[in-house]
Amino acid sequence: MDPAVIELLKQGGVIMALGLGVVFSLLSVLVFAVYGMSYLAGLIEVPLPVAAIGDAAAVDDSDVVVAITAAVHAHRNRTGLDR
Repeated sequence: MDPAVIELLKQGGVIMALGLGVVFSLLSVLVFAVYGMSYLAGLIEVPLPVAAIGDAAAVDDSDVVVAITAAVHAHRNRTGLDR
């Protein structure tokens, strides 16, 4: 094999390894940054009172259900997807 080709393959391998190392390093930094932000968000998170959670479940959503049903039917009629 030609020595120039061998030299080019060596240089290509070095550049590939360097690129893979850079990408791996940056992804590792990104993972640690996300974990750090998650930890900080957990420190400043304000827990909801138990009463507020219970009140949300007691809300009457019948108007919302009617509006969503009407929107789905209107979409199906317009696009020809009605069964």
